[in-house]
Amino acid sequence: MFTIKVDHEITLHLIQENHHHDLFTLIETSRDHLREHMGANLAQDKAEVHQLCLRSKKLFAENGAIITLITYQGKTAGLINIQDRTGEGISGAEIGYWLGKDFIGKGIITRAAKTLTDYAFKHWDVQRVFLGIATDNPRSIAVAERLGFTIEGTLRQNDKINGKWVDHQIYTMLKQEWQHPQEPPILRYQLDDRLDLRLVEKQHAQTIFDACNANREHIGKFLPWIDNTKSVDDTMGFVEESLTQYGNNDGWQAGIWHDNQLVGMIGYLFWNTVNHHTEIGYWLAESATGQGIMTRCARELTRYAFETVKLNRVVIRCDVDNHASAGVAKRLGYQHEGIERQGIKSRDRYVNVHVYSLLAEEWQNS
Repeated sequence: MFTIKVDHEITLHLIQENHHHDLFTLIETSRDHLREHMGANLAQDKAEVHQLCLRSKKLFAENGAIITLITYQGKTAGLINIQDRTGEGISGAEIGYWLGKDFIGKGIITRAAKTLTDYAFKHWDVQRVFLGIATDNPRSIAVAERLGFTIEGTLRQNDKINGKWVDHQIYTMLKQEWQHPQEPPILRYQLDDRLDLRLVEKQHAQTIFDACNANREHIGKFLPWIDNTKSVDDTMGFVEESLTQYGNNDGWQAGIWHDNQLVGMIGYLFWNTVNHHTEIGYWLAESATGQGIMTRCARELTRYAFETVKLNRVVIRCDVDNHASAGVAKRLGYQHEGIERQGIKSRDRYVNVHVYSLLAEEWQNS
């Protein structure tokens, strides 16, 4: 769902649990090719690949690691990631990658690695990006050289692959050496040319706080949590909770960006994988209301819940006086189940809550 666009041929998809089938199929068809430089570091079955996907989400949550599935002309082609290694012995962000045998020689990794280098320098506070490449891997060395990375040295016997010790050359790029693009890459789910969703990340804390602060009175009419959002530190607490939720595979929170401006938030309060249901929550800046923005975003989260997460029931709850939120549920075909009496505490009083729901069978038939 959340992607970084490289160019008209290549897209990087932030790893989700539903990618495990395509990823395993690629590994199976390229196993002999990949074993040359990865040895035993290859998943053996779908269950192992599924766990890899879940660990990738955890790494994103814990240290911002961007681990992505590469598609080339719509086909699954490989894996590429960038992780901040500062404090792990070698400072900076490290790029790692592999490519299926049928996709070699098309410039895919060079283009993808350039995009992730752009991403790291723009969005992370790193001074350098590096690649650790086995000395007997000429194709990967060529990627570093084409991108203008500088070789710093060789780590002797740094890894053991296929029963033998392998040396690694370290190639680096410094921030001041890199030619930064005018339009840096963005991790997002694009709904159209003006509207997209972006997973909450730590670098968004200030922007989220500013949007909340500018809409404090508007949000506070129905969402009293705004009273506890008094500083960027408060917002960072929300960001960290959201990342933990994502890493635990229990839903996610995303910013709503319209014309490249943050205008609201939307997300899943939880994913109940026992009873297969969830609840969607959201808010929208006053300046962005009346344009159908929230209806479009809520439709996408409803679709994702049913079609990707395979849930059976999605709920939207809102204050009985919040006619705008109720309107979103109604436009999407949610059914009114009733009123939950005094279901929410709004500052110094309890308020009644509309409960709307949609079932998977109703979504399929819509």
